[in-house]
Amino acid sequence: MTKVLKGRQLFSSEERDRVLYEFNRTDQAYNWLPYAKAFEQTVELFPKNIAVIDEENKVSYTDLNKYANRIAQCLIRYNVKEGDVVAVVMERSLHFIATVIAIWKAGCAYLPIEASTPAQRMINIVLDSKAGLIVSDSDLHGVESQESTPIVNLRFTHAVNALQQENDVNPSLCSDDMHQLAYIIYTSGSTGMPKGAMIEQKGMMNHFFYKINSFQMDTTFRMAQTAECSFDISVWQLFAPLLSGGATVIYTKDTVLNFKLLISKIVTDEITLAEFVPSYLTTIMSYLVRKKIGLPSLRYLFLTGETVHPQLALQWMQLYPSIKVINAYGPSEAADDVTLYEVPPSYNADFLPIGRPISNMKVYIVNEDMKLCNIGEKGEIVISGVGVGRGYINDPERTSHAFLEKDVISGSQDRMYKTGDLGCWLESGDIRFFGRMDHQIKVRGYRVEPAEIEVVLLKHTEIKEAVVLTVPRDSTNLLCAFYTAEHALEQTRLLEFLAQYLPEHMLPTFYLRISKIPLNGNGKVDRKQLLTMFPM
Repeated sequence: MTKVLKGRQLFSSEERDRVLYEFNRTDQAYNWLPYAKAFEQTVELFPKNIAVIDEENKVSYTDLNKYANRIAQCLIRYNVKEGDVVAVVMERSLHFIATVIAIWKAGCAYLPIEASTPAQRMINIVLDSKAGLIVSDSDLHGVESQESTPIVNLRFTHAVNALQQENDVNPSLCSDDMHQLAYIIYTSGSTGMPKGAMIEQKGMMNHFFYKINSFQMDTTFRMAQTAECSFDISVWQLFAPLLSGGATVIYTKDTVLNFKLLISKIVTDEITLAEFVPSYLTTIMSYLVRKKIGLPSLRYLFLTGETVHPQLALQWMQLYPSIKVINAYGPSEAADDVTLYEVPPSYNADFLPIGRPISNMKVYIVNEDMKLCNIGEKGEIVISGVGVGRGYINDPERTSHAFLEKDVISGSQDRMYKTGDLGCWLESGDIRFFGRMDHQIKVRGYRVEPAEIEVVLLKHTEIKEAVVLTVPRDSTNLLCAFYTAEHALEQTRLLEFLAQYLPEHMLPTFYLRISKIPLNGNGKVDRKQLLTMFPM
């Protein structure tokens, strides 16, 4: 683990004031309403505006609201209560959006699970979250046979017919309590079991309101919705535009993987804002440069999920000088984006800052004693404010390690989250990001705990030891599993084995059998030496 400096605070009161009251001057008053009620107000303002576009549908705000109301009435028949968790196993679509809005109308929280998730992992998540209901639009045979939680399948004819009979009037069940749970996002966990980060309505809505105000989200706004539903950035991509009278345009996974098709749709659909992980943008830049493709409607490009190299951002701005580039940073545990940095056209440095805190959020850089670091001094990034969630669902031990019940630096009652990321304040008031303090990594924008993959590898009867690292390949990071065994194992068989337990983004690309795992002088795994064994 990278060490964070211990010691006393050596900076002056003036410097402390800059950090606390200048860099973190973020207080902002909003008209706080839970999403369901704010959405219903938007429906009244813009009833005929197009709200959602997917590959099969194009619906107005009025029709989306009626559809969500019918689903909400259906959920009520299954006796869901305010505060319950409802798992949603669907691909991103109009139906997913309507289902989540219905869940919020019923006063519940949604838990997104990819339909491609292995059955056992899906069962583990449902059990861990104590979800009271599963809503799906696909067959869940592997889950149905082992899990007693009721399942509502909206694909079946009888379910569709039943929905048509439901009342489409606003159910008026959602309270005004901004501390009710909004959603749970499961992230990779070092024990081999993923952990569910809980976000409240106030944290989610604070994030939405900041984005709406800062990026001129209005009735002309069109969001390119590209992130998988289990990825935290999907939340604002899916739902924030629907509070402004704008539209959410959903692109399937197949479309996103076919970047030429995606770019053409961004043009024809007149997309206003697109958000990519940097490694994805890297793969399409040469195509954009070569074809000189115009993006006349695009106003903003968000980069998130990975460290951004300045050259990538500058290359984009040379090609599209009128499209602003935003470097976004934030963990699932704090309602997604916490800091943002708009890259200036004349930027000239070998790193790109992650910017300043958004409204009603505070960021501190601290040493091991939770004392503020000097400006320019490296320390752990700690987050406070309305966006910090409750912790990990039904997991008080891991919650206590990462969360504090109140802000011990400012004295406010807001929770604090210790990110495990390293950063420092710059004189400009922006934050520089250095990476993880531990070995958690990001692959294609997803946070991955290698230890979770290692735990699964060791379930294999022929594997004795396993270490998972990222290796650089074609401007991105890919997972490599180093393992010891009596003989080399067939890669396709290993992939099939892991796929029973892990989602696709956690499956290593490379598998390398070695004679033994190298250790350093402290008896710990020598990761640097392991990387030298990988054939570059």
